[in-house]
Amino acid sequence: MTTLQTSAPAPQAITTTDGAITMVLSRLPVSSIRIDGGTQSRVALHEPTVADYADVVRSGGELPPVVVFDDGAEIWLADGFHRYHGHNAAGVADIGCEIHFGTRRDAILYSAGANAAHGLRRTNDDKRRAVKTLLEDAEWSAWSNEAVARACRVSPHTVASVRGAISANAEMPCARLVERKGVTYQQNTANIGKAKSDGALPATCAEQKAAAPAGASVSPAEESEHVGPSDEEVAAALKAEADQLQYIRDLLVREGDPLTIALGDLAQARRLTAVLESQNAGHQATINQQIGIIKSLRKKLAKLEAGA
Repeated sequence: MTTLQTSAPAPQAITTTDGAITMVLSRLPVSSIRIDGGTQSRVALHEPTVADYADVVRSGGELPPVVVFDDGAEIWLADGFHRYHGHNAAGVADIGCEIHFGTRRDAILYSAGANAAHGLRRTNDDKRRAVKTLLEDAEWSAWSNEAVARACRVSPHTVASVRGAISANAEMPCARLVERKGVTYQQNTANIGKAKSDGALPATCAEQKAAAPAGASVSPAEESEHVGPSDEEVAAALKAEADQLQYIRDLLVREGDPLTIALGDLAQARRLTAVLESQNAGHQATINQQIGIIKSLRKKLAKLEAGA
């Protein structure tokens, strides 16, 4: 397969107000990016989308950069698997990247919430897979439903549903972090959904699983206070949408591009029109003032003639 070479602009560092580098925009060899670290949160690739992206690249078009995490030894793909495979299918040697500095786990966590507001829309199975990835992790499974929902950009109800399905088939941690009215604390989940009895000791996770009927799951009602996306989820989705729209605008509007020239000419014409209108308004005011003076003098002259 013929490998297409593309121009590689100088890397651009994105910094905070205090000068700290948060990420770098650059092009990297497609072959240097790893996709085998469990960072793909989708159930499957959508091949028609890959084919469409490949056509765009072959025709000289440019797609938004993929998101990768560099841990110093490996570079992990976190967002943009369809764009990655589209470049691969087009035989392009390198790809635009938004490079973050972090671990493979950072890439997995980022991937869990990717494509919530841009790119190919996630299916319900994609969302549940992302949630399942976090809930099957020793650290992330201790998070509250709300915290997992924010990371995956889904509703707490979805997280509670997936958590219940997992607990019905596998051993889950007996404690996890819970948020209630702004307070975070550790909660023993072994007895959720079970009636309290005097003098009875808390059941362990294993005891609860053994006592439960086949296929039964712990009720998630106590864990879910909201059935829709939180304000933070909505804000994050809107910000991602705005960022994506701005990126597309930046791609369309470039120096020397015919669209840029046309837009620049239009803006210049508007500015010139505004200046001329302002000048015309000033001239008209002067003319009106002179007409008023002339009328006043004529009236005075008429009175003098009448008196004579």
